[in-house]
Amino acid sequence: MKNTIFIIIFFATQNFLAQTSWIEQNSGVTVPLNSVFTSNWSQAAWICGNNGTVLRTTDSGTNWINVSGNGIPSNVVLNTISDCANYPEYAITAGVRSDTAIAYLTTNSGASWQVVLRQYGGYINGVGLSYSRGFIIGNPVGGRWTIYKTTNNGLNWDSTGMYLPQNNSETGFNNSFFINFYDVVFGTNNNRIYSSSNSGANWVFKTTAGSMNSSVLSSVMFGTATPFSGYIGGSQKILYTTNGGNNWIQDSTLPGNGNIVGIFPQPLPVDLGYYNLIVTRGDNKIYMQYAYSSGWTLQYTSPAGNYRHISNRLPYGVWAVRDNGGISYCGCMLGSVSQNEGYIPETYSLSQNYPNPFNPVTNIKFQIPLSRGVSAEGGRGVSVRLTVYDLLGREVQTLINQQMQPGSYNVDWDASNYPSGVYFYKLESIDFKETKRMVLAK
Repeated sequence: MKNTIFIIIFFATQNFLAQTSWIEQNSGVTVPLNSVFTSNWSQAAWICGNNGTVLRTTDSGTNWINVSGNGIPSNVVLNTISDCANYPEYAITAGVRSDTAIAYLTTNSGASWQVVLRQYGGYINGVGLSYSRGFIIGNPVGGRWTIYKTTNNGLNWDSTGMYLPQNNSETGFNNSFFINFYDVVFGTNNNRIYSSSNSGANWVFKTTAGSMNSSVLSSVMFGTATPFSGYIGGSQKILYTTNGGNNWIQDSTLPGNGNIVGIFPQPLPVDLGYYNLIVTRGDNKIYMQYAYSSGWTLQYTSPAGNYRHISNRLPYGVWAVRDNGGISYCGCMLGSVSQNEGYIPETYSLSQNYPNPFNPVTNIKFQIPLSRGVSAEGGRGVSVRLTVYDLLGREVQTLINQQMQPGSYNVDWDASNYPSGVYFYKLESIDFKETKRMVLAK
């Protein structure tokens, strides 16, 4: 049986992740980084890795603060990390020390860590805190899956009532985990994904037998009334389900070799049944597949090292971490693209950004009219591209490169990672092109 890696990512917003450039950020370490978690809180994120390494940022990665130690020994391999949805200073990370699975909690942004769980012979794959509730998922020990639950923000953990028997010799994978309050999903190397919609009281499994082992799943919607939809990736294929895993749609066109270690699906600002996908294997490349397209584009190649994980939430950007301490960042979440519903413009227009000058975020408004071949209520829409250039005419960032329906839109550009100066933004469509000037003043 092939070894694969299983990752679960949850999306509950309509934010828009556009194609854009990737940059390298300085982690200050050279050890393997194994997991990255994008916080709901402002521009914050957490990363964990070997040698008990924990990093934290509050400014989209401009500065990564090393909060290792402080109760975490250097001989721990940390595999997974999460913050707490209602307390930004809370975070939990877990891994293995010698032959013991161990989890650490901070309640003060990493200034100190306390042990909240030990399990002899165990191996923890996923941790998550969703408001006061949370779960720890690990490989089976003694014929049953390791499942612990908290109801007090991770301070105490209990496995009572969490019994799920191991099927044959199945195991799980790092970051193989999704939690959204009562809903939990994780995957195995046994052609199965397990899920619970009532905080672990009952579990069901869905199989991918005949397609592939379940390795990377991004759950974009999950619940009892509406079956979850999501992506699974292995060494050769990506599968997609819209009915809770009863059926799977295959895509075997992803370039390269090796197991997929991260899938990031992004809903479009309209037409939310379609997604762009950002995918990375366990190598040095990041690929993107645009909605309505069957092909893949090589979006980024790291200068050194291979990727181990890609961040799993939308708010302020996407991070991918590597086995040499490298961090790649895509400043893709520029806030959000919003549509003013109920208004169909008669002409194209591109408004002056506001504020201008700005630091570091500005808003750009534009309109797409109803024209031939474009539906106001559905369909593919019209191809739209919104791009930012510097004073020398070099492309800085692509904010939008999508099919979009008629309407009036707002998009934010976060220029936190760019120097002060004059920039230009250009809107292009089939029969429209306009450029305007803006000033970033830090």
